[in-house]
Amino acid sequence: MSRPRLSRTGLALVSLAGLSLAACGTQLQEAQQTLSQGTAFQRSLYAGYLALAQSEYDSGDYRDSDAFAQRAIRAAKGEGVAPEPVARRDLAGGAARDRLIRSRARLLAAFETGAAERTPDKAARAQTLYDCWLEEQEENRQPDAIAACRDGLLSLLAALEDDAAGIAEAEAEARRKERLAQASGALSERPAPPAPVKTEGPTALGTYIVFFELNRIRLTEDTKQILLEVVRAAKEATSMRIRAIGHADMVGRAHVNEKLARKRAEAVARFLIDNGVDALRVSVESRGESEPLIPTGDEVAEVQNRRVEIRFEPTPDIEGVPVASLDLEGEM
Repeated sequence: MSRPRLSRTGLALVSLAGLSLAACGTQLQEAQQTLSQGTAFQRSLYAGYLALAQSEYDSGDYRDSDAFAQRAIRAAKGEGVAPEPVARRDLAGGAARDRLIRSRARLLAAFETGAAERTPDKAARAQTLYDCWLEEQEENRQPDAIAACRDGLLSLLAALEDDAAGIAEAEAEARRKERLAQASGALSERPAPPAPVKTEGPTALGTYIVFFELNRIRLTEDTKQILLEVVRAAKEATSMRIRAIGHADMVGRAHVNEKLARKRAEAVARFLIDNGVDALRVSVESRGESEPLIPTGDEVAEVQNRRVEIRFEPTPDIEGVPVASLDLEGEM
């Protein structure tokens, strides 16, 4: 039997197909070699998209591997990477498409309330699970993979919304108390927080104290400047652990103030980590309204009680939870 012969045209088509296949999946290696920079949220996005790119590459889906790798590269470079619009995927109309559209809207709403700043790892995980669900739904070949991405996203969306609701509750409570105080003449205007200070502490590095506006976790420019001093001190004293201890004043309910104080400590810890302090050295704690710097009666808006104390300690035995070990790790 004679062997079949390929025409020049056939050889050219085979060659082009081979080149096209070889060109796919090349973005993964570039993503793996890209240095992750940017915010904590962007670094977490990078890790999540890189994992998706690897998973798609291993399954032979080089097109989606490249797409996820490109998103990883953009996140690593500190660029904005939004959840992929549903319209970019070839999805038939129906319940799954509508649910994806609603889930993306919920995710963007969570970002609007500051989820990426408060809990960057959790927010980034939610975004990559959304994109995973969108990609798997377009292929519509692996029901288990679709369910895993979808259910993981919906669980995280509920957690992000609960977190935002807790902050909103604290904010509403503080506004209500402030209005009552203003009506009674006890509070004529909202005082500005005092300048951050450094005091004597249990070690030579002392204790740093930063203050906050009423019912806020926002870091002021003055606060950021002293926190940069903390960063410099931490980089020189590498054997020291750092405790960020959050406090609140007596305005509002105790359980709300407990959460608010922790959010303040987390905001401080996140700033330190974003500026180069090893997350394993940092812990966060909340004292709520239980340890006022200035003792007051209930419902008194005392600015010096709305604070975070940053303490350096030589011992690894710290009460708080290391930020790096928080499950699904963390402005108003």
